[in-house]
Amino acid sequence: MRRPVIFVLLAGSAALVAALVVYSALKKREQMYKDAIAQSVDIVVAAHYLTIGSKLDQTSTKLTKWSKASVPPGAFTDAGSVMGQYTKTGFVENEPIVADRLFSGKMNAGPLPLLVPKRMRAMSVGRTRRSFCRTSKFLRPPRISRR
Repeated sequence: MRRPVIFVLLAGSAALVAALVVYSALKKREQMYKDAIAQSVDIVVAAHYLTIGSKLDQTSTKLTKWSKASVPPGAFTDAGSVMGQYTKTGFVENEPIVADRLFSGKMNAGPLPLLVPKRMRAMSVGRTRRSFCRTSKFLRPPRISRR
């Protein structure tokens, strides 16, 4: 009779120790999660794939938690600050929206002017069959003499 009582007491104490170990591990994991949430910030990311020249609106952006240590420079924390701006490059889903890759001015001519680097100019030249011969010489790069 004494043997089953000892076995039940040992099994009960082993279960109690196992429960305490699991409980402490869960508490530790919960504290790590709370610390991670405390060290994060909401930033504006792309809600879906955005092409070059896309106008940003409520459906194209969303706020996402991001680690403070890895926030990219120029990232926005307010979704209203990017509304109405145009993208200079494409964005994939959940990619942070940064200031360097946005065009905030008035866009009248489509996305092509966004691709031209600063300090450079580009223009479109209409071409007809007759005018092509005259403008083709004009469009060639100048000859550079090497002396």
